Amino acid sequence: MKQLEKNFTKYGYEFNQVARTANAAIYSQSDNGKIIAYETIEILHKSEAVVFGNTLPDREAYPSSEAWGSKGWTMPNLESAYRRINEIQATLDTRIK
Repeated sequence: MKQLEKNFTKYGYEFNQVARTANAAIYSQSDNGKIIAYETIEILHKSEAVVFGNTLPDREAYPSSEAWGSKGWTMPNLESAYRRINEIQATLDTRIK
């Protein structure tokens, strides 16, 4: 399975993975090298699919904009981002049992 990128650029911002568990991650969001927020996400798992004639392998995925608030959150500081990642992991651990 292809894992999420640790660093990427999207919407003109730079994102860098700060922390990761099996099912969640924290990324810093930077603008011109200055961290402006943190994004805490539930890592999504996508099955192999054909998109526009290209086969995409099994892969991890970042939540879409439409899933923001239920699978992804923008946090103002690292402390709140870590609180959220712990909540995500606890919720997922409860669902698995």
